[in-house]
Amino acid sequence: MIVTALAIAAAAASTGLAGPGPVDETFAPDMDRWVYPFNENTGTSVRAPLFAAPNLPGFDDRDAEMLVRFDTSASITPGLAPWRYFVTTAVFQATISEGDRFLYDPTLDSLETSFATDDPDFVLDTDPGRAVELFGAGYRPPFGLVANPPMGVLAFEEASPFGGAPVVPPAQGSRFVVPLAFDGAGQSVDVSNQVRQKIDLGPIAVGVSADATPGQLVPTGATFVFDIDTAAPGVEAYIAESLSVGRVSLLAASLHPAFQGATAFPVFGTREDVLTTPPSLRLVVDVLDPADWNRDGFENDQDFFDFANDFFGAGADFNGDGNDNDQDFFDFVNAFFN
Repeated sequence: MIVTALAIAAAAASTGLAGPGPVDETFAPDMDRWVYPFNENTGTSVRAPLFAAPNLPGFDDRDAEMLVRFDTSASITPGLAPWRYFVTTAVFQATISEGDRFLYDPTLDSLETSFATDDPDFVLDTDPGRAVELFGAGYRPPFGLVANPPMGVLAFEEASPFGGAPVVPPAQGSRFVVPLAFDGAGQSVDVSNQVRQKIDLGPIAVGVSADATPGQLVPTGATFVFDIDTAAPGVEAYIAESLSVGRVSLLAASLHPAFQGATAFPVFGTREDVLTTPPSLRLVVDVLDPADWNRDGFENDQDFFDFANDFFGAGADFNGDGNDNDQDFFDFVNAFFN
């Protein structure tokens, strides 16, 4: 890099500008979709059952899911570098459209409880029911790359095909939209088949309901609230990258097993269901000033020194183009003095 530490020290100056304050808004979906290989209604279904087929050849472990997408572009300026979106609250809600089908479990069971009973790592589930889980949404080609999850969000629509050629017929490994968990380094991981692959990563949120009692059947109309931990590795970055695109997409799923004839799994209402409250997403987001690098709500000398430290250390992609280079420095200096 041609930029020197001396140049940074010479350029630093105080501005003391405060940010504009957070956006606090609840969004309705602009699309939702029951993601299931044999869904004949694509995006017009009024119900979205969530169930799994753990270890069943031909099917992904997470077999039936609900994809919900929210257009945030009218309220939260899209197109900015992802680091400028400071997400403090993200709460997803959805409503049960068919009650008395499954037992309420507000806690996440260990992955080993879903292993085959003859697996030496199998652990008995000691509490009744399974949790309802929430994940980010990743998109496989031609819609996008799992490694860059938000970029497929504009292309995949309600009437888009479920998937391509299966790895194992009829449907295993074929889905275009996959559930994403995040590892300790914040990297996204496809957990479509986390039971058979033994990927021990949790969702970004677990659904809880004030309308149900643990261990009892969940009634029709029960609202499930998913309070997303935006401080968890990778989660805020995923939402911030999505806000930059202008759409946030989420996948509700579960490991409730559903082999032929089984019905003990959640069924949520979609936005097309006039009898239930449609899904929603509440976001509280600060859109930071262009040079508020340390995200404290002010532009001042400390931002300059913190940027310099990152620029000469691990890197500083100020302009959000995916590269750490001299252009980031020049763009930061321009923003800082303007």
